[in-house]
Amino acid sequence: MQIEVIPADDEADPETGKLVAQRMVDEGVFAVIGPYNSSVGVENLQTYLDAGVVTIHLTSNEATNGQGFTVHPKDFQTAPTEADAITEHFGARTVAMIYDPQNLQSGDLVPAPRSPRGARYRDRPV
Repeated sequence: MQIEVIPADDEADPETGKLVAQRMVDEGVFAVIGPYNSSVGVENLQTYLDAGVVTIHLTSNEATNGQGFTVHPKDFQTAPTEADAITEHFGARTVAMIYDPQNLQSGDLVPAPRSPRGARYRDRPV
């Protein structure tokens, strides 16, 4: 059995990602490594799945749960761990997450984690 690698670039853009996914499906690929960006995966993973293409993606958005295999933790898994690390290392009682809302797809914001150490969590757009 031979495996051919077919490069494809979604340019980290959801619209381009949809076009690339359809092109890969039309070319008959059986597996895809990607996408890397959650905003792209939210838009194109279903195209692959509907065509029976195996996906190994690196997205962190919860909306991509169950859409193939992932090698990257989801946002709801990393945020509490990060909050706990900050609480433990710095003795913080409140942890803030700052983000740029212009680079987020709908649904990309992380729900407030529940810290076992009791730290309060805040998020703020910049």
